[in-house]
Formats: sequence, C-alpha cells, structure tokens
Amino acid sequence: DAIIIYEIKVGQVQPLFIYQLRMYWDGLVLSGESPAEGILVAGGSLDTHQDMVSRLNEMTDAAGSRYNLVIKTHADFNLG
Repeated sequence: DAIIIYEIKVGQVQPLFIYQLRMYWDGLVLSGESPAEGILVAGGSLDTHQDMVSRLNEMTDAAGSRYNLVIKTHADFNLG
C-alpha cells in the first residue's frame, strides 16, 4: 500500500521536472499522506541531475521524512 509518485516526461530531464516531483511529494505530505518514493521517468539525464536528486534526498519533508526521489529512463519501463 505504499504511495509511489510517477512523473513521466518526454525527452531529457530538466531541473524543473525534479522540482515538480518534489512539489507533488510535498503536496501529499501536506494532505497527510506519506509517499514512499518519487520516480521521475524521462528519456535520459545528466550527472548534474542525479546530483540534484541525491542532494534533495539528504533533506527532509514537512513530516520529517527524507525524500526518496529517483530518476529512471523510459527504457526501464519498456516505454518507446
């Protein structure tokens, strides 16, 4: 029954996409939910995007839980 957030985008990861995923996470927390994972699915990412996610995952949300965001590719889900 874990809450997993999926954000699916076309093309390469953009910093805005990571921020949007965090906003969805924060919105769930503010409504009393406890997300377990946030997955950004895109065509690909750069090391800087992975670094951004790693830094966010060191932070805690409003409930005091650490973020758990990851970047995956379309291929990880067999999406064209």
